[in-house]
Amino acid sequence: MLSVRRPALARQAPRALLSAPTDQRHRKLSIAGAAILTATALTAMATPASAAPYCKAAAKASFARAQLFAGANCKGGSMIIKSGEANGDRPNFAQFRNYDGRTYDIDNTRSSVAVAAGNCIRVFDGANYTGAESSVLCAGTTTGYFGFSSLDNKASSLRICTAARKDQCKGRKKAPATTPAPPPAPNGFPKDVTSAPDQARYDDAASWSGGKNCSGGFTAGAKRMQDWLRANWGPANIGGYSCRPNTANTSRTSIHGVGRANDWFRSANKATEAAQVANFIQRMSANGAAMARAMGVQYWIWNKQQYNVKNTAVGVRSYSGPNPHTDHVHIELNLAGSRLETSYWRLTGG
Repeated sequence: MLSVRRPALARQAPRALLSAPTDQRHRKLSIAGAAILTATALTAMATPASAAPYCKAAAKASFARAQLFAGANCKGGSMIIKSGEANGDRPNFAQFRNYDGRTYDIDNTRSSVAVAAGNCIRVFDGANYTGAESSVLCAGTTTGYFGFSSLDNKASSLRICTAARKDQCKGRKKAPATTPAPPPAPNGFPKDVTSAPDQARYDDAASWSGGKNCSGGFTAGAKRMQDWLRANWGPANIGGYSCRPNTANTSRTSIHGVGRANDWFRSANKATEAAQVANFIQRMSANGAAMARAMGVQYWIWNKQQYNVKNTAVGVRSYSGPNPHTDHVHIELNLAGSRLETSYWRLTGG
C-alpha cells in the first residue's frame, strides 16, 4: 500500500482511489535502457465505465495525466499525477504531493500505471530521471494501462509528455566521475593510477612543546598505507609511531609523533627485499609521481637517499642523517593523505 504523510501526524494508508478491471490480458512490450527492462500492456476487457476514471480523456483531461498504482493490474492504493505542476509532470516517487493536498511516500511500491489518452510516459529506476529506463509508453485515443515487470517495485521517477512531444520524456544523463575508479587489483586495492588531480604538498609537524602535539597513534591514512604495503609485498614488520622531537630539528615534533610516518622494515642487503623497495619507488615515481600524489605520500628515505615528491617527478638527494635507513624505508604522508582525503583513497577499494 502507498503510505501517506501529513504534518505532525503518523502515516496512514489511503484507500484505493479506484477499482481495477476484472478481466485483463497481458502482452509483453520491448523496453530499452541501460538494462533490459520490460513492461506489460494491460488491455481492459471491462466497460470504459469501470476503467480508471481519472485517466479518461473526457474526464478531467486537464487535471490528471497518469495514475500510479501500488499493485499490479491497476490495483491497490494509487496517486494521481496532475498536469501543469513541476512535480506532477516530473515526479520522483520517494515523495509526491498529490492532487488532494496529501504527501505520498510510495516506499518502493510501484507496479502499474494508467495513462490518459494522448499522453506518454517513461519510467526510470533511478531518482531524477536517471538509471535504467523504459521506452516511451503511449496511450492512444483511450486510456492506456501498463504493468511494470523488471521495474516492478523499484521505479523511482517518471516523466510525462504528449504523443506529439516525446522528446520531453528524455532522461537526465549522469555526469561522468572526474576520476574514474580503476578496477580493483587481485589484492583488493585499485590498480595504480596513471594520473592524479592532487598537488604535491609537504606538511611539517607542529612544534614539539614537550610532546603536546603528538597524535597518540597512527592516523587512518598511515594504517591504510600499511595495509597497501602488505597487500602488495607480503607480510612485513611495519611500525613507526613514536612521540618524540624531530631529530633534524628538535623544536618540532617528528612526523612519527603525529602518526603520519611508517617504517617499513626491508633490508638493502637482501636482494628480494631491496627489489620490493625498488618496485615501490618506481610505482611512486611513475607518471609524474601520480601514485605518490594520489596517496598523499610526501617524502621517504631509503638506503642513504631521500625522496621528495613534486608535481612532475620525485626528487632524489643523498641522505646523511644519523640513521642510514638501510634496514627500513621511512614513508611520510601529508595531512590530506593521513585523513584518506586524496584521490587514491577515495577510489573503490582504496
